[in-house]
Formats: sequence, structure tokens, C-alpha cells
Amino acid sequence: MPRVKVSAEALKGQNDRRDLLLIGLRTIENTGGLKKQQSDLETLRADAKSAVPKITSTATTAEMDGFAQTVEAILKAWKYPNTGRVVFSETNQDLVIGEHTRSSHGKGVRALTCAAFMLGIMQHCKTKNLPHPFVSLLDSPLVAYQEPDGEGESQTLKQAGVKDAFYASLATGLVGGQVIIFENEDPSADIAGTFVKHHFTGTSSGRKGFFPVGS
Repeated sequence: MPRVKVSAEALKGQNDRRDLLLIGLRTIENTGGLKKQQSDLETLRADAKSAVPKITSTATTAEMDGFAQTVEAILKAWKYPNTGRVVFSETNQDLVIGEHTRSSHGKGVRALTCAAFMLGIMQHCKTKNLPHPFVSLLDSPLVAYQEPDGEGESQTLKQAGVKDAFYASLATGLVGGQVIIFENEDPSADIAGTFVKHHFTGTSSGRKGFFPVGS
């Protein structure tokens, strides 16, 4: 009986080791299968990426002529000085205003012409029945009027009356859709009541931010 007991315990230990080895073997097999699946998926993904053609979309001057004319009309309504002919440059993929590239101007003019570019897109899409949310948000488009030196391009824009023409034309529906403007200076009192104005302030008497409390 003592020998039988010892043999039974030895057999149980062998069985336990066998079960442990079988678990390890299955784990190795499963790991190998998962690694193969990972390798196959990476191969498929690499093949898919190489199969997708790279498309570089560029617009031509002829294609963008209607849009350029829309921007030209907007700038003229804003009394932008020396507007000239507005065309679209295929090389820079940007506007050329009066034979000068938009990027060659100072920050004040660039801000104003960027606003014209954005609103021109919205108006062009409306005219051509193209998809657009018809909402444009302009951040400091009249930054030129905040420059302290009062010289150069900024002074030219001020003398031309661009600021008043900018607000007046938008208030009378120059472009279709909703235009939200963030600026630090108020428009002329002559057009008060033709637009909705919100004054942002940190005090309890005003609105603290663009999004209402609780939204």
C-alpha cells in the first residue's frame, strides 16, 4: 500500500505537468496564429495603401475665374483701393489682386482679403448651387484698423473708408448666408439695428463668451 500510494502521487504529479505543458503548447500555437494574422493584415494594409492613387488637386485660372470675379465684386463693394482685376493664380493657388499676390501685402490687407476670399467662396457656392453651410466666421478681418502706426497700407484702407463700407455692405446682404464677425471695434452707428451685436465682457452685466451659459 505504501508503494501504491507513492506511485499514485507520482502519477498525479505527471498528469499535472502534462496538463500544464498542454496549456503552454496551445498558448504557443495561438500566439503563432495571431502573429500570422497580424502579418497578413499588415500586408493587406500595405497593398491597399500602394493601390490608392495619390491625387494632387489644383485649380486652374480658368476654372476659378467665376470665383475670382465674385471676390472682385466684394472688394469693390468694400471700397478696397486699387482693386484692379482679381484673378486666381495656378502657381500659388491664391488670389492675385491688382497684379499683386495676396500674400505680398501686410497683415492688415491679408486679413481683409482673406475675409473676401471666404465670403467669395460662400457667395460662389450659393450662385452655383454648390454644397456649403452658408455660415462664415471672420476673426478680426479689420485688424488693419488696430495697428498703431497709421501708415502704409493701413492708412490707405482708412482713407478709402473700407471699414464703414465693409460693415454696411454685409448688413445689406452683400453675400448670402450668415456672417459672424469677431472684432474689437464697433461699426458705424449709421448701420446700427441692421445686425445683431453681442458685447463680450467678464462682468456680470454682459455676455461672457460666444457660447451661452448652459449650452
